[in-house]
Amino acid sequence: MPDDNLDYGYLWCVAKNNAEDTALQNTTDWACRGGGADCKPIQEGGPYYDRNNIQASTSYAFNDYFIKHKIGPEGSCDFGNITNVYSRNTSYGNCILPLSHYSYSGQARPQLQT
Repeated sequence: MPDDNLDYGYLWCVAKNNAEDTALQNTTDWACRGGGADCKPIQEGGPYYDRNNIQASTSYAFNDYFIKHKIGPEGSCDFGNITNVYSRNTSYGNCILPLSHYSYSGQARPQLQT
């Protein structure tokens, strides 16, 4: 029986719960500047800005980068061991993470956090 909490075929690149805030902020700064992630929604005045929830803000940036750089199911979500690929939608409050769809035909499905 399928797990109703999983969004089959979709993956999200999000910050690990135990990642240090400084590492998250530094990596988000890179993703937003040099990495090409669209970070306007998480900047001050944006609809997803929340200076008290760095996990949600950084996850938005990491996921946007992940979608734009479709290197592979996990390849573009490698931010120095501070992120994971999840098969559950980890959107938080009004911060809705965009969907990223991958096909696994002929390829091994990556190990995912659920």
